[in-house]
Amino acid sequence: MKILQNYLLLLTNYLIFIEFIRADNAIVDCTSPESVFSVFNEPIKLSLRGIIKIYENVTIDDVTTTTNNDLSYNYIDARLEYSARDNQTKNLVIFANKYFESYAKEQTATRITLKIGLQCDMGGEKTLVFFQPLQEGNYFNPVFSQLDYEFVVPTPIFAGFDLTVFQAISATDDDLTNNQISFTSDKSLALYDIAVGVKNRATADKKTCFANLVVKRIFMELPQQIQFDVIATDNGIPPRSSKAVIKIRADPLNSLPIEPKFIQTLYKGFIDYDFRMNPLIIELENGTYSKDVRFTLLSKDTADYRLRDQHDGFVRIEWSPKNNNRSLILQRKSWEMELKAQHQRLRQFSKTAILIELADFEGNFHFIDDTYEGLISETGNLYMDTITFNPKIYQEEIEFQLNMNSYQLPINLKIFKNNITLELLDASIVQYMRTVPYIKLSLQATWLHLNASTQIIIKLEQLGLDSNHINGNHVEKSVMFKHIEEERYHFGVLNLTFNENCTFLVVSQWPQDKGTFSKCLTSFTISINIFYFFFHFFFLEFFYLNESSHSLDLKPIDREDRIFENFTKPLIIIKLKLVCRSLNLSVISESQSSNRFLSTFETEQFKIDEHDIPYSSSWMWLYLIIDDINDNSPEFQGIENDLLLGYPAANMPSFIYPDYVIHLHAIDKDIDLNAQIVYKMKDNFFFGIENKTGKIYPIVNGLKVGESINLVIQAIDRNGQGLIKELRLNIMALSEVFYSLLTVSENFKKSVHEITQDFNHISDLRVQLIKLSYVPRSIKISPKSTNGFVYKAWICAFKDNQPILSKNLKKELTENITADYIINLESFEEINLSHNTSQSSSVFVNYYLVFIICLFIVYSGCMALLIWYFYCTHSALKCNTIPAISSQCLQHNGTNNDDTIISASSSCPDTNKANDCLSRKSSQSHIKFNDLMKSAAIEECQ
Repeated sequence: MKILQNYLLLLTNYLIFIEFIRADNAIVDCTSPESVFSVFNEPIKLSLRGIIKIYENVTIDDVTTTTNNDLSYNYIDARLEYSARDNQTKNLVIFANKYFESYAKEQTATRITLKIGLQCDMGGEKTLVFFQPLQEGNYFNPVFSQLDYEFVVPTPIFAGFDLTVFQAISATDDDLTNNQISFTSDKSLALYDIAVGVKNRATADKKTCFANLVVKRIFMELPQQIQFDVIATDNGIPPRSSKAVIKIRADPLNSLPIEPKFIQTLYKGFIDYDFRMNPLIIELENGTYSKDVRFTLLSKDTADYRLRDQHDGFVRIEWSPKNNNRSLILQRKSWEMELKAQHQRLRQFSKTAILIELADFEGNFHFIDDTYEGLISETGNLYMDTITFNPKIYQEEIEFQLNMNSYQLPINLKIFKNNITLELLDASIVQYMRTVPYIKLSLQATWLHLNASTQIIIKLEQLGLDSNHINGNHVEKSVMFKHIEEERYHFGVLNLTFNENCTFLVVSQWPQDKGTFSKCLTSFTISINIFYFFFHFFFLEFFYLNESSHSLDLKPIDREDRIFENFTKPLIIIKLKLVCRSLNLSVISESQSSNRFLSTFETEQFKIDEHDIPYSSSWMWLYLIIDDINDNSPEFQGIENDLLLGYPAANMPSFIYPDYVIHLHAIDKDIDLNAQIVYKMKDNFFFGIENKTGKIYPIVNGLKVGESINLVIQAIDRNGQGLIKELRLNIMALSEVFYSLLTVSENFKKSVHEITQDFNHISDLRVQLIKLSYVPRSIKISPKSTNGFVYKAWICAFKDNQPILSKNLKKELTENITADYIINLESFEEINLSHNTSQSSSVFVNYYLVFIICLFIVYSGCMALLIWYFYCTHSALKCNTIPAISSQCLQHNGTNNDDTIISASSSCPDTNKANDCLSRKSSQSHIKFNDLMKSAAIEECQ
């Protein structure tokens, strides 16, 4: 039986379904046997306007009512109209009215029900229910509630804080389906460490979703406004999106002042050769300047410099020397200073280094060329190029003097600014110089303590000299420069064969401490046409003779070798002598007559500076400048691998958290691009690193007590594209029992970092500086040597790479270090206890004062009540008792005995009770008054 009932129910639902499917064939007029009947239409788009469906030739007298889902007004409607063909046939028209276009914004249902009241013949009424589904689609973009969201937030802001508690960020999608919204941003997390997401809540219609903005690291300050775009995207196909602008800035009324920060850590000024300096402009970072920032120039030598605050974040440093003695100025070469910027409400401050460099007078005080050549003809005419002194450094006070050496020539100097020419005054001197091929002079320039010289070689036209000497058997260049790349072989650096008659002989080298040099002449054979000169020599690790090519070959050289460590330009200098075949006029055996005109430079000490090398026809210096390659990886300084560092655990007071954990520094022995280092850190959730400075800063304050994290830091040269050096650090979250507050007098010459280094000299103890502040101290009697400020530094310590308790640290430091510059060393518990004690004592004092005030008020009230009571009682006695006495009792005023008064008081039977003179007790008390008081009372009543 039950099976049959289920079958009938399924059959009924099937017939209804078939009826709905065949909606076009359904009866929609009064011919329907049912009083309420329905029909389903096919889905329509929300963009449809006008007619939805027309049912022709219907049997309906009129359409009486139409309603939509019991809503306040209709979105689709129905009307009855005559056919245009015969004007007699009626059609039922279902259409979308003017409100249909706003349906999606106002409603959520995906189907509209239209109930149509039909009037039939004979006064009958029927109801047609028209079901209109709506086609799914992504019609609308998400729309933000605002185009711009501006957040004015207090600082500091800690990691994990949702900024939308200050202002909600929402977007609405009017689609009936596929209206779930997600929020993203392509810059907020990467640039500002702010994560954008969607909250797990929406409005009742589920069309409006809310975003969150979660801070991923601690923001101690917001020096400038943060701005980025947030994008809202729905889940339709294809998805639609829109964006809004987020602006975040610090609330100046509810934030700590922003610490001023300089854009650069070093500024350089330059005093030119005219002893003038262009003003040095120093700038603060955008957003860190305010009118309360004060600048101070710190140095022992600031008397010649003026600081001008332009009151816009820019500072102007000008040089105006009080003493214009240039000799004293040249002795300085450079000035080192510091510029301090400090907000008046902060004890922290920023500093930047200032280096003022004087132009290189010594390096540029020279002639343009080291050697100038001239010619004296047989007729005694002197032909010579103009000698030019470096115009960059030329001063009118420079004095020039010609040194004739051992031979005095009648030569006059003609000077025009930095150009000098020579004039031969006596041409007859030529006849005394027939045996001399050339003469060698020197021109000296002096100014203050500077001096420079140049060599002048004047050749003489001689007909009797050997033709081989005249044809070029002498060195044309005294100095030759070549660049070589380090760490590789170089073949054929110099061909030692000068010509068929001469060859170069290696005499010495620099540097010499790399190895020993020895040479041995093995054969010296002369033939008519060929000159052979073979010798063996050994320079350890530098170069060797290639006998097959008769040239110098170099072995690999490391420019970072210790022998070059004191020189900015690593190089090798080889001194060579030109040796020719044995002739009377050969360069190696010059005539005695000419020796007095030649320099004795062969006996001088070995020269390093190429500017100091004079011209010589038989000597040449080969300068091999070693160029750098990237063969050294960066090296971290002052820190070891797998070092354990402490960091305050989560939920500790905000004042103990540092801006950064540690400042790493790596150096590279290479130079230029090969030494430019970029720092990177493998991804982690808690800490980040500044790529250029190496500062490790917290991103999220989420490490609980005892938790640790391993950081892997990379230092990469060539600006992040070269060799890599890795460093591993362990960061452990420590509770307050491991931290101590060190107070050090500022007047002490050592910095706090140096003091902590002094602590580290204690066996197995390593002190870590957590945070440093610069605070005022209360001074009862201000000594002249103090300025009222002290350093306060939070520190923790490690022993055997394990943290030690602050109380143990205090005990160990007290036993091992005695220093007057340490004002105090307190543990976190001691500071907290003293704070609670002072707070409790202040509360006790407050309660005590309140108690005294309340007691005074109660006492005053009681006194007022007593005074009022006695005043009222005394008035009642006088006004109620004395008249009774005077009316009856004082008839016998001549009597003074007690019996009379008693009888008088009892002899008033007709007196009102309210005005009764005295009761028995009152009478008994009044009989104690003396007669004088009685008389006075009677007189007053009368």
